[in-house]
Amino acid sequence: MKRSVVFGASILGLSLSSLVFTSGCTTDAFCWDCNATPSGSGSGSGTGGTGGMGGDGGEGGLILVGSGGSGGCNADVLTDPQNCGACGVVCNLPNAFSTCEAGFCVVDTCASGFVDLDNQVANGCEYKCTVSNNGDEICDTIDNDCNGAIDELTDLQGDPFNCGACNAVCAYANASPSCVAGTCQLAECLVGYHDVNGTLGDGCEYACTETNGGVELCDYADNDCDATVDEGFDVQTDPANCGTCGTNCSALYPNSVGTCTAGVCAFGPCLPGHYNLDGIEANGCEYACTPSGAETCDGADNDCNGLVDDGALPGVGASCGTSDVGECALGTQACQGGMLACVGAIGPGTELCDGLDNDCSGGADEACPVAKATDTRLDLGANSAVGQAPSTQLSVASRGDVVIAAYLDRRAGNADIRANVSTNGGSTWLATDAGVASGTLTQVEPWAFLSPTRAYVALAQFPSAAHRDVYIASAPAPYNTYTVPVRVDKDAGTADAFFVRGVVAKAGAQDTLVVVWQSLSGTGASVTTDVFLQRSTNGGTTWLAADLRVNGAQGKAELPAIATDDNGKVFLAWRDARNGKSEVYGAVYNAETGTLGANVALSGGNPAEQITVAADAGGPNVYVAWTDLRGAKKVIRQNRSNDAGVTFQPDGAVVNVDSTFADASAPAIVSAGGRVVIAWEDTRSGLPDIRLNHSTNGGVTWQPTSARADLATIPGTSASTRPRVALGGASLVFVTWEDARSGQRDIFANHSFDNGATFQPLDLRMDVGMAGAPSAAGAADSRNPFVVTNAAGARAITIWTDNRTTAGTNGANADIYTSFFE
Repeated sequence: MKRSVVFGASILGLSLSSLVFTSGCTTDAFCWDCNATPSGSGSGSGTGGTGGMGGDGGEGGLILVGSGGSGGCNADVLTDPQNCGACGVVCNLPNAFSTCEAGFCVVDTCASGFVDLDNQVANGCEYKCTVSNNGDEICDTIDNDCNGAIDELTDLQGDPFNCGACNAVCAYANASPSCVAGTCQLAECLVGYHDVNGTLGDGCEYACTETNGGVELCDYADNDCDATVDEGFDVQTDPANCGTCGTNCSALYPNSVGTCTAGVCAFGPCLPGHYNLDGIEANGCEYACTPSGAETCDGADNDCNGLVDDGALPGVGASCGTSDVGECALGTQACQGGMLACVGAIGPGTELCDGLDNDCSGGADEACPVAKATDTRLDLGANSAVGQAPSTQLSVASRGDVVIAAYLDRRAGNADIRANVSTNGGSTWLATDAGVASGTLTQVEPWAFLSPTRAYVALAQFPSAAHRDVYIASAPAPYNTYTVPVRVDKDAGTADAFFVRGVVAKAGAQDTLVVVWQSLSGTGASVTTDVFLQRSTNGGTTWLAADLRVNGAQGKAELPAIATDDNGKVFLAWRDARNGKSEVYGAVYNAETGTLGANVALSGGNPAEQITVAADAGGPNVYVAWTDLRGAKKVIRQNRSNDAGVTFQPDGAVVNVDSTFADASAPAIVSAGGRVVIAWEDTRSGLPDIRLNHSTNGGVTWQPTSARADLATIPGTSASTRPRVALGGASLVFVTWEDARSGQRDIFANHSFDNGATFQPLDLRMDVGMAGAPSAAGAADSRNPFVVTNAAGARAITIWTDNRTTAGTNGANADIYTSFFE
């Protein structure tokens, strides 16, 4: 509602006639009281004067609405629209129903069809307008809400329903319309429709659904929905769609770039890295290969011609190898397996004792042992020329560099025991041998053994022609003077004692000795045979008061073997027929306490012969080997104890594992520090050869194949017998034997650098003769060889009996000879 203001000519610029109320005037429908007489009059004073409600009249008779006059109309000039602010001031505003508030005329309501837009009192409801459409503005060129603005809610520039004008509707077939700057446009087609012709009138006239992401394929479909099928594809020239869509010329010819001419595929260039080597177009470029240059020996087809390492290759044909000296030879470079290989070259090898320069050093056999050029006779003395009297029953022992040979000698006409000794590992010997046991009685079967300070010889002596007793003699260094033999056995009867064996069980100021023998009693069917033992703790001066029978079951024990660990333990093995067949039994004798352990069956209840035993010095390993008779063919078996004889295996294990179809016999055994080697006669190739097997873990396991030692002959063509074996230092093994390759038996020896796995190709003949009297091979019979080593373990000292004469022929009487190689 408008409020009134002070009216004045100077303010409103109104004519006097518009403000003077006169009686009898004609008014419009909005007069409050057209016939009323003003309730007061004023008189002017001065030009223009001033007037006011209830005040003096204005100058020139003008009535002005003011605030200062008062009249006598008795009206409430503050609210009376007939006397609003002053008597006679009527509120009469144009096109409005007026009222008086606080002495001012204001618009109460507008007349129908009029609106007060400017809120000015003087002009009342100045805007002629009638509300339509319930006052909601619509696009109809009418001011529906009478706010002075027509169609103000409608965007004729962007409304697709009133585009550029009211009710100008934008509409297109199969499309969404839009209005831009008052002009209808097609916004987007509906899914599955497209505007192909660009004409708005028919909208999106082309019905089509895109395939392949809208990218055109040659598939007889409009993939991009542009009303054209397979555009951009020429089936006459396109190798991927040749003649028809999908006909791929490259697929017809694998790994090639196919071509298409007049709709027909043709074989084209190969793809990089592929070649048509076979010339067959149907399988395309079948050979995959990446060229890398000229062909070289590398296992690749460098030039991609389908061949690997072909043609002239760099380096092929060049000389190669390390040497052409001795057994070495140069070779030629060849391409093998993609690498240059030296073909035909022979390089340096381990020098073998075969007369050849194996290591290509320019000299042959320079690292091989060489036998002495001459051998040495040992049974020297008065009435003992070569072949004058027989020397037999040889026994040999060694300790360090001391070597003793004892033998039966008949130079005095009687059977005596004599001995010779070397204290420097066989380099030199006594110029005259020493008598051990002599006289009118017959002495036989010497057995030599050593302590660090004395040499001992046990023997059997005939006090009468009917039986033998056991004796022992000894000598201190230089071992050329022996004590009078002392009787060992305590048998007061006529039992025959023979097969005497002895050891130094423990060395000391007074050596502890143990001697065993076989004793035979009775005659005919009443004959019994047992194994007896004696012990001395004072170097053989005195012995036990009574002999100790070793075999627990009396009467059927024979052929004892003995060994010691040098710590007082003595290990015994023998053949025992207590169960009706000759089995191998063993027992342990403690020489310090004088106690004998229980008899232990070693061959699993099976018969055996040729029993031998060895023990590691210091223990704890003990080995018993024998020729086993359980099968159709003889084999070599061994049983072991790795706890100083406390326990043994239930049965012996076969040593000649690589041949049990032929006879193996005559085992010889030696051991030290867990190394054990067994040699034997082996007939797998015909006549016996010498073979060996070895273990380096105390006999727990053996090699799967055996080694042959008599290598200078064709296997099985000549008899090699009676092997003996010794251990040298490191992995050295020495072996000697009788060999009949040249007629009569000679003594040969060989050695191994690998514990007996392999032996040298050329074995060495030892019985070559003395200076000025050579002994031709096979001319005289040499037998019963022994082999021992020196303290360094590098020398093999061989001793044997030899029937040569001064003429180098075979004689009737044997002498004792020795030689060595190192």
